[in-house]
Amino acid sequence: MEIKRKQRRKKKELDEIIWNALENLIIRNGFNEVTFTKLAQEAKVEPPIIYNRFENVDELFEKYIRKYDYWLSDIFKLDKGNTAKENCKKLFVDLINELYDNEIMQRILLWELNDTHRITRRIAQTKEIDCSDLTQYFSKELENFEGVSSLVISGIYYLILHRKVSTFSNINYHSSQGKKILIKTVESIVDKIFPENTLPADNKTKDIAKKLLEKGVDKNIVQESTGLSMEEIDGLINE
Repeated sequence: MEIKRKQRRKKKELDEIIWNALENLIIRNGFNEVTFTKLAQEAKVEPPIIYNRFENVDELFEKYIRKYDYWLSDIFKLDKGNTAKENCKKLFVDLINELYDNEIMQRILLWELNDTHRITRRIAQTKEIDCSDLTQYFSKELENFEGVSSLVISGIYYLILHRKVSTFSNINYHSSQGKKILIKTVESIVDKIFPENTLPADNKTKDIAKKLLEKGVDKNIVQESTGLSMEEIDGLINE
């Protein structure tokens, strides 16, 4: 009689089981109630599987937060074809869309606010460092970007976290209409704070750009070198 061996699950499959189990624990009980024993029970795996993957709960949380945090997970990408203002709108709108229905991200924010834990402090400091290039990019176009973005981002955080409690300034942010209002408002703020580039490009700049394009230079490099908008460059290509 042939004895069937128990099929071993692949690492990727086990990782997914562990992350899903951790999500369930966090949603039910919060971060502070998570232990390796509870995680193994929730994931229905042997405890050594957890211990072999993570040195301690701190490492487990840090990897998990990096997986889900908007600022650390590479969710947002700068579009080189956009202006700084367009990218700023995208930054804030993507944050709203990502955070709005993601209970795990919301739990991470609440954990940061409610518990001055060594992990939350370290992650917060890491975010500041990792986002420094992004801040410098926008600061070239807007002098007080750090202050403005602090207010806008914290407002987004609060309104999304608060929306299940009650309306805010008579707006129901828990509804789809409320979400649309939030996005429209943030976009309107960005429109107002970023200076408009009202000066049209001179003919000399356009001639240089056209020659570069004719030589096969990538249009993103042409944009960076001449300061023309991507719309203007596309217009030169289509002439």
